[in-house]
Amino acid sequence: MSNYTLPETELADLREAHGELREKRDADRVKAIILLGSGWSATNVAEALLIDRNTIRTYYRKYKKGGLANSYKLSMLEVPVSYRFQKRPSWMNICRKIFT
Repeated sequence: MSNYTLPETELADLREAHGELREKRDADRVKAIILLGSGWSATNVAEALLIDRNTIRTYYRKYKKGGLANSYKLSMLEVPVSYRFQKRPSWMNICRKIFT
């Protein structure tokens, strides 16, 4: 069993970022990272969010490797460029604030 625990300051930053999100998919990704970081098992997070537990682990791994912006890249690729920047202008500001 892996240790996914995150420091409280990092969890607070993630909670703040979660509050700014408007897309359910992105919010679920951040929730998964928060719950894992709070001590939940991947199985329990998967059951709570109705997402595969391997997907939960992938979100966390991408977050640890490159921050929240890295865990977010997959959904950005699935949306046309014009929509990305019109619907999510505050997202880049959040990422800059947290990870710079």
